Amino acid sequence: SNSISMKKFLIIALLLCGVSAYSQGWKYGIEVGYTSNKFRTDLLDQRARNGFKIGGIVNYTFKNDVVVEAGIAFDTRNGTLDKKSRDGITILEWMSEVEVTQTSYLNIPLSAGYKMKIGEKLTVTPQVGWFVNIGVDAHGEHVENYNGALSRDRIGDFFSQPNKGDSKSWNRIDTGPTLGVNLQYHKVRLKCYYELGINSAHGGYNRRLNDNTLGASVAYMF
Repeated sequence: SNSISMKKFLIIALLLCGVSAYSQGWKYGIEVGYTSNKFRTDLLDQRARNGFKIGGIVNYTFKNDVVVEAGIAFDTRNGTLDKKSRDGITILEWMSEVEVTQTSYLNIPLSAGYKMKIGEKLTVTPQVGWFVNIGVDAHGEHVENYNGALSRDRIGDFFSQPNKGDSKSWNRIDTGPTLGVNLQYHKVRLKCYYELGINSAHGGYNRRLNDNTLGASVAYMF
């Protein structure tokens, strides 16, 4: 279940951080980055929106250059949903409704990779792993266009919405696979990654609504 998976990843991350205090070969880092998130659904039109992340990472490199890494970060994933079909036909003939979401998560990735040296201090490390997102806050607004007149209504915490019709609460837990590649020179690291959410973020519209996130970050490794 989702709760069991989340607990497993939290336990693993805590164990990694605890053991690292007594081990050699461990590296720590602080990380900041950019995200571009787009929801996946087969009913509503979607547009990607930008976000950011900030957090910390810890990894261990084995003698065979296999790297195990865990992290924790505050991560914003924004997206726009438009109540139109993909061919541009408005579902409601006299009104278009746009739902803009701004979601914040505690992002916990765990991955493994292989470090390859391509210079004296330059390495590249492809990574594959799994992530867990825990919802912190989600809000946005409805924008309605009626005969050319726009109205905007702010929506409170999506995670606490009442379950009435399409206004269902959003799922606080998301999880799924992640792929990435690191390019590191000395202590500075650049990373590009992709995270594919497999939990539906919202139960409304009788359709699944999943996160699709591309990100890039820079980290300083101590």
